[in-house]
Amino acid sequence: MYKQLFSLLLAFACSFTLRAQVLYTVPAFPNIDDNVTVYFDASEGNSALKNFPGTIYAHTGVITLESTSATDWKHVKSAWGVADPAVEMTFLGNNLYKISYNIRNYYNIQPNETVLKLAFVFRNATGSIVGRTVEGGDILYDVVPVNVGLQVRFFNPTTSSLITQVGNNINIKAATTQDANIKLTDNGTLIAETIIGKNLNYSLNVTNIGTHEVLVSATNPSGTATSSFTYVVPKNLVIAEPPVGTLLGTNYLAGDTSILLKLYAPNKQDIFVIGSFNNWQLSTDYQMNRSADGATWWLQINGLIPMQNIGYQYVVDGTLKIADPLSELVLSSDDGSISPLTFPNLPPYPSGKTSGVVSSIQLGRPAFNWQSTNYVAPPKTNLVIYEMLLRDFTTRHDYQTMTDTLNYFEKLGINCIELMPVNEFDGNKSWGYNPSYHMALDKYYGSPQSFKIFIDEAHKRGIAVVLDVVFNHATGSSPLAQLYWDAANNQPTLANPWLNPTAKHPYNVFNDFNHESDATKNYMYRCLRYWLTEYRVDGFRFDLSKGFTQKNTGNDVGAWGNYDASRIAILKQMHDSIVVTKPNVYTILEHFGGSQEEKELANYGMMLWGNINYNAGQAMMGFNDGNMQGTAVVYRGWTVQHLVGYMESHDEDRNIYRSINNGRALNEYNTKELATALRRQELASCFFYPVQGPKMLWQFGELGYDYSINTCADG
Repeated sequence: MYKQLFSLLLAFACSFTLRAQVLYTVPAFPNIDDNVTVYFDASEGNSALKNFPGTIYAHTGVITLESTSATDWKHVKSAWGVADPAVEMTFLGNNLYKISYNIRNYYNIQPNETVLKLAFVFRNATGSIVGRTVEGGDILYDVVPVNVGLQVRFFNPTTSSLITQVGNNINIKAATTQDANIKLTDNGTLIAETIIGKNLNYSLNVTNIGTHEVLVSATNPSGTATSSFTYVVPKNLVIAEPPVGTLLGTNYLAGDTSILLKLYAPNKQDIFVIGSFNNWQLSTDYQMNRSADGATWWLQINGLIPMQNIGYQYVVDGTLKIADPLSELVLSSDDGSISPLTFPNLPPYPSGKTSGVVSSIQLGRPAFNWQSTNYVAPPKTNLVIYEMLLRDFTTRHDYQTMTDTLNYFEKLGINCIELMPVNEFDGNKSWGYNPSYHMALDKYYGSPQSFKIFIDEAHKRGIAVVLDVVFNHATGSSPLAQLYWDAANNQPTLANPWLNPTAKHPYNVFNDFNHESDATKNYMYRCLRYWLTEYRVDGFRFDLSKGFTQKNTGNDVGAWGNYDASRIAILKQMHDSIVVTKPNVYTILEHFGGSQEEKELANYGMMLWGNINYNAGQAMMGFNDGNMQGTAVVYRGWTVQHLVGYMESHDEDRNIYRSINNGRALNEYNTKELATALRRQELASCFFYPVQGPKMLWQFGELGYDYSINTCADG
């Protein structure tokens, strides 16, 4: 079967009328030496540039044999956000644009290079509005070898499978590289033919419910070439309640040969499941049932093989292909950059079969043999926390190396390791505060097995493991955003059950969660309980917990910090939801709210970050406003030792670095000298650590690290 040449999702109107392709070229099969005209339809794909009043630019490059993934562009033209005439599109009217060039000359392709695909996204001058595929991905178009021989492909539709309805017409356009006899069949029945030529155009009237394979074949004296697509006419929707006790996400059923998938998606018309079990093709056999409330979709899939890796996606209303929001592990096209040392036997991404992020599971996997069965977490008041960005802590940046380093932490006197976000985030190298899948382990740091070994070995040494989690926001790559997305305004729609169209508070990034929504609460609680049970982590540090509010304070930081009864209720309910799962759980908040709020939350059993970075730094640099009293709860009027004091965290520059750059000097005594700065840090530690209550140390602070916070492992 002919492999589809570029990863575009077909877009449908609300009435399921088939749309045209987002990009096409003349000639239809360009090679490296061709003069090519590229046409872009701004009303297709994500439609972000539809009816745009200004100039549109092509951000473009090529995928070559040297590319490591479908996102590894080479020979990129122009800089992002520049109104460069070299990439300016010509407007043709009705949302259609073009640009013409010679491929080899335009991209400066060298004689020894092999180009596989042209790569595009389209943008306004600044790059603030970007036209992409429906899924938000890059637009790729095949470049064929010179003298390629006989090939045939569909130029419309532009996807290997689509959903439509009885009475609709599918406008079919097929083309060949050579003159040939071209035949078109629907489930084996001949419906159109071109006796001799290079093109076949046909309007297929949809008449029957079910799954249809449309095959085009081209035959001439040199041989035969074929290509196909599938169209599905949904069967009548089955309204039924999911089995009692099943959870959103993947449910593993007895026998290790069946799963039940469950997705929360109100007000959708139909949802199909595609995956490795149906060759990533739409079929009415994999059409999901819907609950009577119109919000929950579910499907049991049988006949699976234990121990095999299974990938799957949801196709929603024929326009959107997503992974499960509650995936445990996801695969993407850029996984090739992850070393097999970091993640041995990483399941391969199904290249050529689908596009976008894929959920990955394994049935019948053996249960992890936990050894630290007698582990008791340290009391909250005695915690000495080591905050760590695993990406920068070791060259290998993996859990295996961290496991080998646990003796170091034990000797250091650490009894808790706090990992900056390790759930799935956009890209590979990141601090992790750009979350896309809150329940999936990011593969860049290692496998689920190696993460469990690390936690188990830490527990054997009496060391707790806390995860930094980010539930203030989600990126646009999150299925929660994609399911209800306003592409024209680049924000969630008003109908989004989880996310606000615009943030309710200052300092927000990405897409702000609506924490008063039951959908958000259920999603968050499901994720938190999973980390507590599947990986046996000991608690969480909640990033920007002051953002857990629907009180709209805009950019008014002062108003945002005022007492907020709704925010307090949200945080208490969240804490209660995880205490049920692990009674001695650590709930640590990066809150920095008013004293009334923080005291109330502390009394409820939560812990609060206590930042004395400025004061400790001033003391180390020799200024008069340096003191350590802010780490003592008595100074704040608290009665419980739930203040996590720290002199440094990932949010501030390191005190040694600040001292050697900005410290004071008096005669021959100079705090800018490294030896002096180190002695002053030792003195600050002597004042800091004996104060009662939990304490936190930011990575390498014990070594007097003298690099800026903005310096990472890659330089």
